[in-house]
Amino acid sequence: MKLSVTLAPFALSSDGTLLLNAATLDGPLTPAALLKRALRGPGRVFVGIELTRAEAATVVRRTQCVTGEIAAYAAGARQGKQRQPTNTNVRRMPRLAKGRSQR
Repeated sequence: MKLSVTLAPFALSSDGTLLLNAATLDGPLTPAALLKRALRGPGRVFVGIELTRAEAATVVRRTQCVTGEIAAYAAGARQGKQRQPTNTNVRRMPRLAKGRSQR
């Protein structure tokens, strides 16, 4: 199997790390040369493999299930912070003096 290199300049990892493609650096574009160059520089190295369409579709489906739940949790928390009790249409009962009961 012949390895090929993508020229996409960036990738975004699931942990939020923005990755620069080593192929944007000067030099040969063979996977071995790219890895060697990447290992010389500062920072962590991510070696990735492009997924097939079927694999990517599976990942997207599973991600949608998880992110939907996370989004619902975040929305609920945000709405709880945003909602302020409004008693403009609520009529309160007058307070009774201590020791008196309402009949």
